[in-house]
Amino acid sequence: MSSNSDDASLDEPKNKNFVDEIPNELLLVIFSCGARSTDGTAFSFRVCTVCQRWRSLAINNAYLWTSLTIDTAIPPLSTLQIPLSYFSTIFPKEALILERSSNLDVDITIANSLGSPKYTPKHFEFLSTLLSAHARHIRTLDVHVEHAISASRLCSRIHRVALPRLQKFHLISDYTFEDLFDHEDEDYDPFSSTHMLEYSHEDNIPTSVDLQQWSTSKYPMLMGVASAGVPVEWGLFSPSNLRTLCLRSGIQRAPSMEILRGILFNSMNTLESLELADIINWADPSDLHPAKTRLTLPCVHTLIIGNRTPNEVCFAVQAFAFPTLQNLTIKCPLGGPESDIFVSLIRYLPLDELHKLKFPVTCFRETVLPDPDLVREGNIAEECLPLMLQFIRRLTSLHTLELILFLRFMNYPVTDLKDERNGTLNFFGLQSLSIKADGHMSPEALSFLRKRLELGTVNGEYVGPVFEKLTLSLWSRIQWQEEDQSFLNDERSRDTCENTVFEQVIDFDGREDLGLSNETNAHEDPDLRKASFKPE
Repeated sequence: MSSNSDDASLDEPKNKNFVDEIPNELLLVIFSCGARSTDGTAFSFRVCTVCQRWRSLAINNAYLWTSLTIDTAIPPLSTLQIPLSYFSTIFPKEALILERSSNLDVDITIANSLGSPKYTPKHFEFLSTLLSAHARHIRTLDVHVEHAISASRLCSRIHRVALPRLQKFHLISDYTFEDLFDHEDEDYDPFSSTHMLEYSHEDNIPTSVDLQQWSTSKYPMLMGVASAGVPVEWGLFSPSNLRTLCLRSGIQRAPSMEILRGILFNSMNTLESLELADIINWADPSDLHPAKTRLTLPCVHTLIIGNRTPNEVCFAVQAFAFPTLQNLTIKCPLGGPESDIFVSLIRYLPLDELHKLKFPVTCFRETVLPDPDLVREGNIAEECLPLMLQFIRRLTSLHTLELILFLRFMNYPVTDLKDERNGTLNFFGLQSLSIKADGHMSPEALSFLRKRLELGTVNGEYVGPVFEKLTLSLWSRIQWQEEDQSFLNDERSRDTCENTVFEQVIDFDGREDLGLSNETNAHEDPDLRKASFKPE
């Protein structure tokens, strides 16, 4: 009986195996490519060369051609004068892809930055003509070039055409000051402007209404713009009703405060993320103090600001109000502990609402600190505390902190009117912390962290934040205290905050971040390594 049953099961059809449906031509190509590969396991091949059936499927499916990346070498242009309308002879593959996706939105990336195959300005003119021919269905245009001359040539023919489907336009140049470099285009004026999304009626100076109407008619779906290192005629910059805006220029090319206010005013009620770097002309003090009422940007929750000097940060927070700000990154050095930047940040920003704070390039040392108990008991007036401590005590909602300054301020109570007894310490709700210290501060940073995690600081018990992620960046060329070295090597250091388990992972960024491994990166200084602590 069982024998008949087994025979019957053998006669039943097997489940369909899609591998059996692969054409023999495709299998031959797959295995021949695999045999020629270095390890016999990973390789790639062109599907369109396999068989007519696959090639026809690829060509007729327009969705396969909605993403175009231009980053490969282009043959040198002929010495003959080729009309720009013959762009398909210079970029045949790109023209074919855009033609196949002509009825769908397309995302275009042009990667010709430092180290990429070099295109001439003429190449970018052909690209500009190609893009203008397909402007009606471009959804995103992400461009990264080495010199602003390339950006200028790329925008030469698309700045006047309508881009009705455009949602994101990023134009990034590696070099800001074009007069420092030699160019093959002798006619290029290094002081000329790039026509990027600009108002193009030359018969009048546009008002704010003119710029908004132009933007609405030419690119009604535009939500994100980034301009970096590109000389722009800021008075004609028309994008409006944006959600994200990144402006990185140079102080020689920076707009006046009045023009910058106008640019932000046109996206006042929609802007959610803003980055400003070298966009405020702090070298001209007469332009820095806003004469008008502060412009309120009610929807901005993420602000990245600064590059060279604290002055830019100070005058930005004075000129613009960010009532719903949650994420703040300051990229310039903050100066000394009594710097005016802390006065401006305390006075103008909603510090008690911040969730994420990053000071990636700030180095700060405080020489004399008051006794935490005296502060906790109210024996020292708030205005008598160091500015940096006043600043940190207001960060009562912080979740993520990345900074170079040291954590000695954690022991102090917060500045919170609801906390009548000052029982809550700074950074109590912190979830993610990144500490970066130079050689002088590294031993003290580790000692502080060890005591903070193992011994506690209030009544002998740890009452601080329970971190979900902790990253240490410390210099290796120092002598650790014996107990600190033991702390690093002790398995118990992984479980120090209310059963939160930390896993040590090695990464590299030019500093030593403490871990259990001594691996090194061949491309980095062997004396420097990084460790990140994350929950399992």
